[in-house]
Amino acid sequence: MEVGTTNDDGNPSALLVTMKNVGSVTVTMPMLGSGCYPDNGVEIESFWISADEQSGSGGGGGCGITDQPSLKEKARSVWIRLRPGEHMTTMLRVAAGRKEAGRVEYWVKYTPPAATPKEVEELLQCGYTIPTEKLETDHRSFDTH
Repeated sequence: MEVGTTNDDGNPSALLVTMKNVGSVTVTMPMLGSGCYPDNGVEIESFWISADEQSGSGGGGGCGITDQPSLKEKARSVWIRLRPGEHMTTMLRVAAGRKEAGRVEYWVKYTPPAATPKEVEELLQCGYTIPTEKLETDHRSFDTH
């Protein structure tokens, strides 16, 4: 993750997020910025802490859940395949918290799709390997005034 754009105060307003396949097999996963259950995927988390550290508020992505295609159908038609060494990049907005003085802590996390062992096995049999480990970048922060 790196700062993609800044606001008038010079604080991050969007992050350039890159996900690279550093393994030795092709993986299939939700597009960056999805973050919706059951796909999950990559999203920015942020947390605002007041200057006196007496209050705070969190932030993240959200989405509605409706009748959705199976994970196998999503892997086939919506998700992206990354061969070893390939990467995808997107710009994701940072929620700056509040206008009051404080600190915004932010990080990027990857949550694997919510899949039963049977669904993972079915995906493997169809040739889809999905990353199944949670990943998280280091936490960074900036002050608000």
